Amino acid sequence: MGFCGGPVMVGDVGETNAVDDQKAYSKLKGATTPTSSDLDLFMEAYCMELSRLKEGMEQPIKEAASFINAMNIELKELSGPNNAYPADLLCTKK
Repeated sequence: MGFCGGPVMVGDVGETNAVDDQKAYSKLKGATTPTSSDLDLFMEAYCMELSRLKEGMEQPIKEAASFINAMNIELKELSGPNNAYPADLLCTKK
């Protein structure tokens, strides 16, 4: 099977031969094993980036909700006191 369980194609990047396997093994033999502190630093940086991503994704949603609320308030003001306007149309955080 190829990468991600797909079929192996002729010339697929996932195919190896004995020479490639030996080269990869030689590189791994000389590689150092990450320490626990390296993993901790990586996980800390990863979590910080996930937090930044979450904030970046939430910002447009907050802006859209704010815009919708502002438009609903304007519509309510334009409709005048005689016209009932349902309050449940306002975007509220749930």
